[in-house]
Amino acid sequence: MSTVVYFRQKKAGRKKIRKENSKLHREIQKLKSLLKDEKKQTDKYRKRLKRSQRNSNVSESPRSRTRRQLKHATVSSEVRRSLLLHHALMANIKDTFTTTKKKAHRRVMSQTVTGKILKKYGLQKEISKTLHLSIKRKKSIEEGKMKYRSLCYKLQQDIVSFLTRDESSRLTAGKAQTITRGKKKKQKRFLNHTLKNLHRKFLTEYPQSTLSYSLFCRLRPFWVVHPTVADRETCLCKVHENFSFLAEKLHSLKIIKSVDLEDMLTSVSCSTNSKDCMYNVCPHCKGQEYAVVGEDNLQKHVLITQWSTETVLREKKSDGVKEMVPMRITAKLL
Repeated sequence: MSTVVYFRQKKAGRKKIRKENSKLHREIQKLKSLLKDEKKQTDKYRKRLKRSQRNSNVSESPRSRTRRQLKHATVSSEVRRSLLLHHALMANIKDTFTTTKKKAHRRVMSQTVTGKILKKYGLQKEISKTLHLSIKRKKSIEEGKMKYRSLCYKLQQDIVSFLTRDESSRLTAGKAQTITRGKKKKQKRFLNHTLKNLHRKFLTEYPQSTLSYSLFCRLRPFWVVHPTVADRETCLCKVHENFSFLAEKLHSLKIIKSVDLEDMLTSVSCSTNSKDCMYNVCPHCKGQEYAVVGEDNLQKHVLITQWSTETVLREKKSDGVKEMVPMRITAKLL
């Protein structure tokens, strides 16, 4: 009895295997058919791309285009047309270069005919012979570029040296206070003054330089940054911040010239390093008033942001009992 059961199970197992194999065979044939169709589509679009590239010579390099014209041109019309375009273009450039009187135009044309593509194919000598452009002039153009780059490099080095001094910025000591640009890691330095003040100081120390403020900011080293509120080590109390808000509002109303508190302090005192001047007991600058420019706006009613300390009632939970407790807080109010 057990033998009959065994053969029946074996027959059913083989039948199931044949069924699975047939199913897999059909799937393989279906996938082969799909792959054949996709390959046919790929070949069709590849051929179309090749034909479009042959008709439009936009992506061809100069050498490839020359080889194609010499190899596939059945008649000489295409080659003749290309040579005619070459000679006409060179004659036009030569005529324009010799007749123009502006040095800027001649410089642009010289830079055009001495570019890196002509240098790549070794055609600079032919250009020089055809246009009668001396090698000395090309060298002078390259020397001018090098001279400009060297001046910019020297100027940048002066700015880096100036901004990384201790009177211009302070060095941080924290391990995480670093900054990375272009795989170059540097320890952060925080500016001690505004960039406008530092720019004026830089021009005082380097009177031969005519550096603009925008270029000074652009050449600032990336590791010399403005300190945030969390990074400040100077006073950030309520009195000084309220005075700073007042100065910003007066500057926005065009009543005072500058919003810089150091400039305002310097204009009404003899010296910021003198204790008598700072405590308003100096006989020379005692009671001196700051000069205003927009006196017409002095009678306006405006809103000023100020830090104010006030008492509020806050809910406090003690031993499971909630009660309202007065607390003093400092908030920014208008």
